Amino acid sequence: MLAIIVYNEYSKIGDNTGILETSNKIVGGLYTDISYDTAAANIGKNNILYYIPLVISGKNYQEKKADLRNKAIEYQSTYYEFCNYSYSELSDIQTFFETNGGRYGLITEFKNECII
Repeated sequence: MLAIIVYNEYSKIGDNTGILETSNKIVGGLYTDISYDTAAANIGKNNILYYIPLVISGKNYQEKKADLRNKAIEYQSTYYEFCNYSYSELSDIQTFFETNGGRYGLITEFKNECII
C-alpha cells in the first residue's frame, strides 16, 4: 500500500547545558507499506499533518468514486503546502490518479484540476 505522509520534523539544536533552539520543517513524501498506526508510532501522532493512503475504499462504485475524488483533493492541498516531492514520487502519485481516474470516470475532472 502506498501512502502520502506529510509531517512536522522537529530538530533540537543545543549543547550539553540545554536546548538553544528548536526548529521545525514540513517534510514528507510517498511511503510504501506503512499504516497510520506505524507512522504515528514512528513520527508522533501530533506531528502528522496529512496521511493519505492510496487505496480506494467504499462498498459500491459511487462510494469508491467519491473516495478517489476526496483523495485527489487532499493530495492537491498537500502539494501546494509541501511541493517537495521527488520526480519518482510525483510519477507514482500521478499514475495512481490517472489509472483510477479512468476507472471511475474522473480523467477530465483531474485534468481540469491539474491533478494529472
